[in-house]
Amino acid sequence: METDSNLNSLISSGKEIDYMSKDFNSFKSSLVNYTKSYFSESYKDFSENSTGMMFIDLASYVGDVLSYYIDYQFKESFMQYASERKNIVTLANYLGYKIKTSVASTTNLEVFQIVPSKINNNGENEPDYKYALNIREGMEITSRGGSSTKFRTINAISFAENTQSSKTNISVYERDSFGQPTFYLLQKNVLASSGTRVTRTFNVGEAREFYELTLPETNILEIESVTDSSGNRYYEVPYLSQDTVLLDEPNDNKHNPISSVYADSVPYILRYIRTSRRFTTMVNVNNTMTLEFGAGTDRFDDEIVVPNLNNVGRTVRSSPNFETSIDPANFLKSDSYGSAPSNTTLTINYYVGGGVESNVASNTLNQISNIDFADSTEYLEDNDRQILETIKNSLNVNNPEPALGGKSGETDDEIRLNGLASFSAQNRAVTRDDYVIRAYSMPAKFGSIAKAYVSKDGILDSKSQLNIIKNTFNDEVKVNPAGLNVVYGELNNPLAINMYVLSYNNNKNLTEPNEVVLKNLKTYMSKYRMLTDGLNITNAFIINFGINFEISVFHNFNKKQVLLECISSVSTMFDIDKISIAQPIELGEIELTLSTIAGVKSVVSVEAVNLTVDDGNYSENEYDIKSATVGKTIYPSMDPSIFELKFPAKDVSGRVL
Repeated sequence: METDSNLNSLISSGKEIDYMSKDFNSFKSSLVNYTKSYFSESYKDFSENSTGMMFIDLASYVGDVLSYYIDYQFKESFMQYASERKNIVTLANYLGYKIKTSVASTTNLEVFQIVPSKINNNGENEPDYKYALNIREGMEITSRGGSSTKFRTINAISFAENTQSSKTNISVYERDSFGQPTFYLLQKNVLASSGTRVTRTFNVGEAREFYELTLPETNILEIESVTDSSGNRYYEVPYLSQDTVLLDEPNDNKHNPISSVYADSVPYILRYIRTSRRFTTMVNVNNTMTLEFGAGTDRFDDEIVVPNLNNVGRTVRSSPNFETSIDPANFLKSDSYGSAPSNTTLTINYYVGGGVESNVASNTLNQISNIDFADSTEYLEDNDRQILETIKNSLNVNNPEPALGGKSGETDDEIRLNGLASFSAQNRAVTRDDYVIRAYSMPAKFGSIAKAYVSKDGILDSKSQLNIIKNTFNDEVKVNPAGLNVVYGELNNPLAINMYVLSYNNNKNLTEPNEVVLKNLKTYMSKYRMLTDGLNITNAFIINFGINFEISVFHNFNKKQVLLECISSVSTMFDIDKISIAQPIELGEIELTLSTIAGVKSVVSVEAVNLTVDDGNYSENEYDIKSATVGKTIYPSMDPSIFELKFPAKDVSGRVL
């Protein structure tokens, strides 16, 4: 390099160069000293008004400016210290953080409909769910007061579904002259988010690598869909090299005839599809959004893993011949970043809105402006169709709570902090807590995970109580005698970890997840787990128990009232939301809680007893609590299990001595 040769010549000539100068005065002082040292015979006038000093001042000025901008650019290259928005946005995009141009407000909507009454087989009146409506997600609601802010429902609404995750409240709406119900009122709660749907079309000519288009709005909330004129859909991915997309599929007879028996608790099935039609989004400095598409064409071999030695010296898709130019770098060429649209019209549906103005008061969202029913009326007779239309007209909505959370786009400081946090998270599960939190984060529509626990592999061995062990990667089924659980994952992997999970039933009691929930969880977790980690997912064991205690009460207190307060306090201690898998029972804490209740003179005894199917509607798991008690602590089994106080009203009993 020429610079290196000049530096070497200066060093070999014996001249000393001061590289520590950073500002105007230090540059000027260094140049004066350099001139005095090496040009003392040719220049001696160092007065401020001399011509020589003018050139030294100019050189010092240039050096000072260059030094400032070098330091400034170096500072702007770090997210922690960047001050210009364009640099902060660029660095956030580089770190993989999706900047929010606007934040929508959310609220819980109450949706109402009436249904006729019918007589069941027992001669009792009940709602006729034949007329229960099914409403697709995206129902739009506005305020009757004329506000321009629109809200949309996030999930579909099925009035016939009455589960723990989707309750239907039923009340009598109208009675006849004999007092018998003629109509019932059904009420569902659904989450709604602010946003207005916008549709734009873009004409695309010849294919271009990494084709980009920019949406003009500055408050885009999300991209709903991108389709071309042939009906092909493009899917949003975090980065273009990701060739698989996670989709949710309705769990109904049409899509999943086998799994649809669990549709009440698992309304959607998770699927991965492999597609070359994908795009990624990037927020610009002015808060507009740019969509970037792939580099290749729509061919299956676009996704073949490269490099391939057979491709060296020729194009990736060409047949072996010697007519193409020999280029050793050709094996790096691939269309694996997805296809680029060409000679088509792209239709983009997206939502805009949010901001502070989207925060509206309670009881103001009560006007349905757009709705899409999923019901089919072909099987209904003419009279039933008229009744159904009347019922549809009875549909009403309201927001009992104000819509909150709306705010404008992220500030520079928010982008900086969120970008750094996003980079350290990396959308991956590494620690035990990462896996547990990720399991809890699975959307409820794919099945509910109420409790999760992670441990190292080694518990799932030949002595474990496993019945059917199914490896979902090769569909191999292994059978162990005397077992209970179904395991989804990779067995006999030295790097595997075990995840134990449980769900809630309609009464919020613990239950084993069905196989559809386990499949969805496996699919969901596969996106986040480390490549070298194996993951075994199985059910934890439920140990039902009861608490018996004896107390003495002061004479001036009502014994019955004190006893009821003691039972209530113990029941609250073992609320299922407070209990985790592998958490012991502390009898000492129960004694301490009882002793703090007004009127309790002393706690005579406290014991826990195991309750099984022989005692009623409990778990079949038997547990030797006496052997598992050390001091005043009852430890759970080695196989991860959870203690559940299933029926607090009868499982906690006390006696006043």
